[in-house]
Amino acid sequence: MTLDVSAETGPREQFQEAFYGTDYMFNPHEWKFITPAGTTANSVASAASYMCLPDAERIPEMGPAERATGKIVLDVPAKTGTLVYAPGFVDQAWEWKL
Repeated sequence: MTLDVSAETGPREQFQEAFYGTDYMFNPHEWKFITPAGTTANSVASAASYMCLPDAERIPEMGPAERATGKIVLDVPAKTGTLVYAPGFVDQAWEWKL
């Protein structure tokens, strides 16, 4: 599955507090896929999914006060289900029904 991502980071002070001064990367390991039967896939990250896109199409690492667009490829086991983004730096997650 290919995701088109548009993102914007906050001001330097907030960014450095949240990420300890390091750049942010949309890590495929922060995503989950849940099948319609309720089973969570073991992983949506794979070597094949990472190598699927040329560097120019991937969403880049981001620093403070930046905007970026790009793609992420996830290796999901089905065309329908629920996609969950749960980054480790916050106590919340976002989900989309497919």
